[in-house]
Amino acid sequence: MFQEFGVRDLLNAVSIAEDGFFVTGTGTGQPQGLVGNTGTGTGSPYVWESTGNYLLNATDDILGTLKGSYFPNAAWLISRATSVAIRKAQRQANLYAGVWTREGGRDLLHGFPVSYSAAMPAIPTVTSAGVVPILFGSFQDGYVIGDRGGAGTFVKLLDQPLATSGQTILLGYKRVDGRIRRSEAIQAITISHS
Repeated sequence: MFQEFGVRDLLNAVSIAEDGFFVTGTGTGQPQGLVGNTGTGTGSPYVWESTGNYLLNATDDILGTLKGSYFPNAAWLISRATSVAIRKAQRQANLYAGVWTREGGRDLLHGFPVSYSAAMPAIPTVTSAGVVPILFGSFQDGYVIGDRGGAGTFVKLLDQPLATSGQTILLGYKRVDGRIRRSEAIQAITISHS
């Protein structure tokens, strides 16, 4: 049972770290993150408002900024908290068709698939400005991920460092990098609280 638990726990930890790097990584000693390195979308930040209409307007407007050649593979990348805010805005506006739907077990926004990342910023609070909680575009055209040594997660058993205290270290790692290939293929929606 320990082996199954240990492997599952290491795979989960590496996946969480990798997700964070792909979204907000610095590009130095870690993958280059998407946030801050993609297209600027519609330019000016959308201002937060309690009705949530700014979210509906922002997701509509961003559709017009993506070049047509990227539409066949286009998708959304958001946090689950942002998806909840969009669904609430849709209900408040009494728009029960067309904006947020679910088909075949897949969430769709304006007919395009939605992917979730816990590393994506949430909708801004009173103290935050210029947050990028929504990305839209063709991630396969705009972002390249390179795995060295295969896509698997490697595990090292380090029994020497803590041997005198009877402990063993399990180290999970992956040699991976990510870079923006075409910034125009992915557009960002920036939201500011004021």
